[in-house]
Amino acid sequence: MGCFQPHITEQLTDKLELWLPAVERRNQPVHLIAHSMGGLVVRAMLSDAERGVAIWRRIKALPNSRFLMLGTPNRGSYEAMRWLTGHNPTELKLSLLDLTQNTIQIIDMVRHYPGLLELLPFADDDPDFSHQQFWQQ
Repeated sequence: MGCFQPHITEQLTDKLELWLPAVERRNQPVHLIAHSMGGLVVRAMLSDAERGVAIWRRIKALPNSRFLMLGTPNRGSYEAMRWLTGHNPTELKLSLLDLTQNTIQIIDMVRHYPGLLELLPFADDDPDFSHQQFWQQ
């Protein structure tokens, strides 16, 4: 969960802390619905041993509260592989539009994005993409 800048999860926590008192007074449920990376942001917030856990306990205490993830890459994403190998359609279009950089240079730029390596897939039947030997082969 280290791919997010701390301020992103802090902003979510701040907003929830601001809204929760009114919701608690009315005993209303809280429904957190997160799509794609948003699910990872919520999970990162929940992994915060102090504020995140406290917020989650307050939410769970409200009747019928839920956290729903839609398309969240909990086990990584092959899209990260496509970006790192130059097979992402958007990356290919960028290399066509950018007259100063080719696909290899764009790959070199995106490989430095925080969290991209953390999004490499890691299902039981996937190779271990974190080992340098995989990439050398």
